[in-house]
Amino acid sequence: SRHLGRTPQECTARRFEELSELEPCLTAAELAREARASHEARSGQVRDGDGRTWEIHASWHRDDAGDREWIVLTARDLSETIRLRESLEQGRLMSTMGALVSGVAHEVRNPLFGISATLDALEELHGREVGLAQFLTVMRQQVLRLTNLMQDLLVYGRPAEVARQSMAVGDLLDEAIAMNVALASELGVAVARQLAEDLPEVLVDAPRVVLALRNVLDNALRLTPRGATIRASAARESSP
Repeated sequence: SRHLGRTPQECTARRFEELSELEPCLTAAELAREARASHEARSGQVRDGDGRTWEIHASWHRDDAGDREWIVLTARDLSETIRLRESLEQGRLMSTMGALVSGVAHEVRNPLFGISATLDALEELHGREVGLAQFLTVMRQQVLRLTNLMQDLLVYGRPAEVARQSMAVGDLLDEAIAMNVALASELGVAVARQLAEDLPEVLVDAPRVVLALRNVLDNALRLTPRGATIRASAARESSP
């Protein structure tokens, strides 16, 4: 009666079809008619207007004398069960995708290592030739970009493990800047570091924070005109 918006007294001695013109009452009434006609149990699922999923079961019964028969209707709210099931399936899908991404990234890193070793050999043999050094530099920068991308994919593919440690803000920023030195040189953009005095250490998952900062700088570098300067700064915010 609570889901129908009626009191128990209003539901008593009423035909089920009269109680509501909405789900799950419509399906329940239909299953009751089918059970009465077939003398067999009928079941089904339906979603109501509020997005809840109901399992409806209608069973036919008759007394021993055969003089009286009746239908027993039960309705069970499956919404939470279905939500948990969908969440589990989503987790399995993400786990499968993570394993796939990690496998691809791992396989791509092997040829990248071979390319990098070949560049080292070429630089050793011909690096001093006029005009060749600049091409080797560009190739090495692109290999580094791909290597960093594969590392990002490997991090994405691994299960999240948070390992917090106390780190100086400046050290985190310096690591992120260092990871973008090659890209900044290629694009002709300078990166200036500015830190406020007396910054406290912070408790963070350092590799992930550095990766996030690196990605922010990467985006900034690609959107900044050649010859300009990006300012990477850190300061303490006052409490409201």
